[in-house]
Order: sequence, then structure tokens, then C-alpha cells
Amino acid sequence: MLKSPVELPDCCYANQPILICPSTPTPKHSLYLSNLDDQKFLRFSIKYLYLFKKSVSSDNLKYSLSRVLVDYYPLAGRLRATAEDEQKFEVDCNGEGAVFAEAFMDITAEDFLQLSNKPNRSWRKLLYRVEALTFLDVPPLVVQVTNLRCGGMILCTAINHCLCDGIGTSQFLQTWAHITARPNLGLPITPLHNRHMLKPRSPPKSSFTHPEYTRTNPNDNNTIDMVKFLQSQPLVPTSLTFTTSHILHLKRQCVPSLKCTTFEALASHTWRCWVKSLDMSPSLNAKLLFSVSVRKKMNPELPLGYYGNGFVLGCAQTNVKDLVTSNLYHGVKLVQQAKSTLNDEYIRSMIDLLEDKSVKTDLTTSLVISQWSKLGLEDLDFGEGKPLHMGSLTSDIYCLFLPVIGDFDAVRVLVSMPEGIVEKFEYFMKELWDKEDNADANGNGNSLDMSPSLNAKLLFSVSVRKKMNPELPLGYYGNGFVLGCAQTNVKDLVTSNLYHGVKLVQQAKSTLNDEYIRSMIDLLEDKSVKTDLTTSLVISQWSKLGLEDLDFGEGKPLHMGSLTSDIYCLFLPVIGDFDAVRVLVSMPEGIVEKFEYFMKELWDKEDNADANGNGYHGEDI
Repeated sequence: MLKSPVELPDCCYANQPILICPSTPTPKHSLYLSNLDDQKFLRFSIKYLYLFKKSVSSDNLKYSLSRVLVDYYPLAGRLRATAEDEQKFEVDCNGEGAVFAEAFMDITAEDFLQLSNKPNRSWRKLLYRVEALTFLDVPPLVVQVTNLRCGGMILCTAINHCLCDGIGTSQFLQTWAHITARPNLGLPITPLHNRHMLKPRSPPKSSFTHPEYTRTNPNDNNTIDMVKFLQSQPLVPTSLTFTTSHILHLKRQCVPSLKCTTFEALASHTWRCWVKSLDMSPSLNAKLLFSVSVRKKMNPELPLGYYGNGFVLGCAQTNVKDLVTSNLYHGVKLVQQAKSTLNDEYIRSMIDLLEDKSVKTDLTTSLVISQWSKLGLEDLDFGEGKPLHMGSLTSDIYCLFLPVIGDFDAVRVLVSMPEGIVEKFEYFMKELWDKEDNADANGNGNSLDMSPSLNAKLLFSVSVRKKMNPELPLGYYGNGFVLGCAQTNVKDLVTSNLYHGVKLVQQAKSTLNDEYIRSMIDLLEDKSVKTDLTTSLVISQWSKLGLEDLDFGEGKPLHMGSLTSDIYCLFLPVIGDFDAVRVLVSMPEGIVEKFEYFMKELWDKEDNADANGNGYHGEDI
């Protein structure tokens, strides 16, 4: 066990770090960086930390890295200023290599997990510090593999943000892991190096007022600079995990008048709590800057494999008083409005604006949020299993939305705050959890507002034709079905993920054998017995019965459905799409909008995943 709950022991380095060069010769040239790549705001390295239960041979890691650097050869080069403009960067693709360090630390994976909730300064021991005079002197890729006493390992990487954004780093790391685990297979995605599709226009044409940026003189005494204020004090990291239930509760504050994504709801809540905790003047203009992928927003779209910075900062803004006194709906609406402006013309105007090197990101009264969840970073597998932990090596005043291992829909919020403010921030962030518990206690956690202690049932029709012994003969057209019954208490159903409900349905189906069905038939001899509809939803499936294939000689129907709708739910066929299902049910007028909102939540998640492929949500980097 660790002597201290936070301090890590020193790393032991058996050898000096080495440079890993591409395994075969690579092109030697200068790589142009777009204005989105080399803006001042991104002149740092993204530092990831992974904890694995079982280590991978360092020889295998070094060999596979040398192979992947053939395809991602700019990461083996060096950043430099261009000959024409010392403020403009490019990559000297010289194949010099990535830094690779090996170390040992006398702890176990379990030890590290105990303190993995938030970073501390001692974590910096886990990444080799390259001695450099300037940012340009640091190699674009630095890797350290630290083996642990238990046989596990910690992998830390520092990837220069001027070369890659979140999606790009995930693409590179997934490729490295893929080549390590499956050395005989090709690349999952071919990288695209060319950044010219994001070049400014000639002449530059900035046709919008971009609140994301400023030309304000930093020495202007009338300007409030929140960054300087925060960094002038001791900072303490805080980490809060928002479960699926917490996020659903946030979204419900906007129902039914506003439909929103997980990011929109959580970003608005975090922004509001951040501003409240800092006691900012009510008249100040507060900004939320959040990263948004432009890969699908450009015309034409950025090609698959583009791993450069393909994001811009969206900017929601309002005065402090309106933000902290209004409900969540107000902040969500501002975030949505900011996102809606980000079309091709707006983005190209932003790229043109950044030709002016006096322009910088406006951080004076801004919270910056970067989303690392939904990028697939937590799925990295070098052949010995996915990580036990994935996160940032460091914490800063910029807020990160991190993935939660084992729960795709949960989000961990990590940010550093001044020591005297962090407790207040955490209080405001967690207020909703108490409200959620109260809502559960009063039955407000579902569209029908059923009491959380009630036993809710799902009754669904199941054919018994093949389940009887002997089976019912072909041609039997009587009622050859029974009702399966899944049941659980309301609180468990509405706060758990879909897996919980699916498991209950599967368990209910598994009981329906010949003996169970004959017992049900015998029970119905008692005419006082009736179907329990007290807290039940009844579902009857009309799809997959061939009802939509009826043809009297003049073709199949254009529509097939029910003449009426009732409180019993029907799963209906969709003409022309055998696998699609139309859900039809009647609900009380005051509830139907809320029911539709909950039903359609998954469409947003699917749309975000489809937008970037591989199930990753690339909306926010």
C-alpha cells in the first residue's frame, strides 16, 4: 500500500530514454499547419494516462510504435517556425523520432486506482520530462511505459496539440494499439496528413464578429482576466462523476419544452456552477468556450482519417446575473444557439481571422470545456485488455469531460479551482443529486411520475407454438401466445441503463417452457383470475407477422396499422423496411410530450455516433 493517499514514489529508470524512429524511410518535407493547428491556445501537449492490469512487452510496444510512425511520420518530426513568419509553425518531417522511456514504480494497479479520481503533482513522475528551452524543442510525441509491482503498467503519452486534436490522438493511439495486438493486419484508418483544406482564403475574409477571440490589450487595467486570477492562487483539482441517472435528471429540467444532448446539459450546468462559485460581478459577460468538431460541418466535409485539429470553439455568452438566476434551460439554449452558428461560412471566417496573429482566444471571463469522453480513448487495447483507468495526467483551469470506464454514458468532470473555492463549486455541482433523490422519493423520475417504490411490470406477448411439448401443429390459428412478465421497482428501472431492462425481459422469456405454460393454462380455469394491469405496460408485436405483405393481386399495401390506438402498446411493421418498428400507444395529453422526449433520446446519441463512425461521439473534442 502507498504510505500516502496521494504521493507516488519515484520512478526507477534502468536506461536512458531512446528515440523511436519510423521503421522504414519516410517522406522528408515541411508539413503545413492550418490556423486551427498552430493557434496560440493550442501550443501545449495533450497528456493522457492509462492504467492496464497486465503489462505489454516494451519491445513489442517499441517495435509497433516504429511501424505506426511510418504512417504517422509527422509525429516523428519536429515543430519549427516557418522561414516567412516566426509566429507561424510547420512540421519538419525529418524522421528524428519519438521519445520512449521505460521505468518501474513500486506500486500496484490497485494502489493507483485508489487515488485515480483526480491527478496530483506526483503523477508527473509518470511521464519523462524532456529538457527543452522552448515549446518548439519538445518532440511532438513523448511516451513513458511504467511497469508496476503487480505486473500491470501505466502508459503516459504527450502528443503535441498543434498536430492532433482529440479525435486525431484517439485515431493515432487506436492504430498503435491495433498494430501491437494484431501485427499482421493493416491500418484500421489511413491517416490524412494534408491540412490545406483548412487554409485561409486569399484575401482573408472574416465576416462575423467572433466572440471566441479578442484583440484586447492584456495590460488594459479595465479588463477582468479570470485566467490570471485563477493562476495566481493555489489550485486544487476536483473530479465529479455524473452517472446516467444524474445526466437524465439534468435533461429533465429542460423537458418538455427543450430537447438537449448530454453535453449541452452537463456543460451548461458546469458553466453555471463555475460562475456561481467564483462570485463574479453580476454585470460581467461570462463565456463558455467548448470544442466542437467541424469534420462534418465543412463543405466539403473533412475526409476520414484527417487527424489534425478539426475543431473550433463554440461560444455561449450571457451576463452573470442571468446565468446564475435562470434555470438550466437558459444555459442549454445558449449552448445550442452557439452550436447552430458553426456552419462552413462561419468556420472559414474564423480561420481567416486567425491570420491576424494578434488575435487570441478570449479567456478573460471564460470557462473552457473539452470533451474526452465519446472519443473511444477508453477502448485502447494493446492485446492484454482495455484499461482499468483512462484520464488526464494533469489538471488545469480548463475543464475536461472524461470517460468513465465501464459506463459509456457516464461522464467525469475534472477541473482545477482555487483552494478556497473548490468546496463551493462541488456543492453547486452536486445540488442536483439531492434534488434527484428527492424526485425519486416523490415519484418524479419517469413520464408517468410513478412512485419509485412501486413494482412496475412489462407484459409482452410470446408465441408458444414452438414452446409446447409437443409443438402446436402448423395451421393452428387459435390463441397460441401467453404474456411474459418482466418486473422491477420503478426506481431501479428508471435509474439503471438499458441493460437492466433487457436482462429482465430475457429472464421472463426464459421461464416460458412447456411446464410453465401448462401451469398458466390450469390457473386460468379459475375465472376470478385476471391479467394484472395495475402497474403494467402491455406490448403486442404486430411486426414480423407478415401482416404488411398482404397482396390481393394489385400489389402490397402502402400502409398497414391499427384502426385505433389504446393504452396497450403496439409494435407495428414499417412498409418497405422489414427491420424497422413503429411504436404506437396512447398517453394522457399532459404526458405524451414527455414520453416522446424520453423515447427519442437515443436518436441524438445515434446521430452523434454516426457523425464520426466507430461509435465515437465527435461533437466535442
